[in-house]
Amino acid sequence: MGEMHPVPTGPTVLIVEDEALIAEMIAEALQEQGFHVFVASNGADALRYVESGAAVDALFTDIHLPGGMNGSELASRVRSLRSEMPVVYASGRWQPTDHEQLVPSSAFLPKPYDPRDAGALLMRLVASHRKGAMPSSSPPVEGGRERSGQVTRTAYRRI
Repeated sequence: MGEMHPVPTGPTVLIVEDEALIAEMIAEALQEQGFHVFVASNGADALRYVESGAAVDALFTDIHLPGGMNGSELASRVRSLRSEMPVVYASGRWQPTDHEQLVPSSAFLPKPYDPRDAGALLMRLVASHRKGAMPSSSPPVEGGRERSGQVTRTAYRRI
């Protein structure tokens, strides 16, 4: 018998994380919570994916990314394309001391975090966005990648 995977029925989340194990952990956890998940390992790939017109309901991005574009710049550029997209930042080395560095109506999740907290936060932000009432600020929460048509074994997509 083949391996069974839950069928995603919820929002689509683009995860941008350069640490493969962290990306896999959060992608699998969000998929188990019903999210459609796409993963990019750098800001440029993520931005190209959003620019392509792909359906993305929320951005979940690490702050420190390779390739010259950090998560903060990525979020700003994504918001210039889709002004109301919910954004969640994550980092283990950076703390938002000045909320002007974050796009409005976004949230910060310090690493290490519980993937269930990430899922709950994303679901809340997406639900608020869909109701047309993005929260003015979200408090910090304590606590699949596609290339040339290849899909990873866990059914999330890498881009």
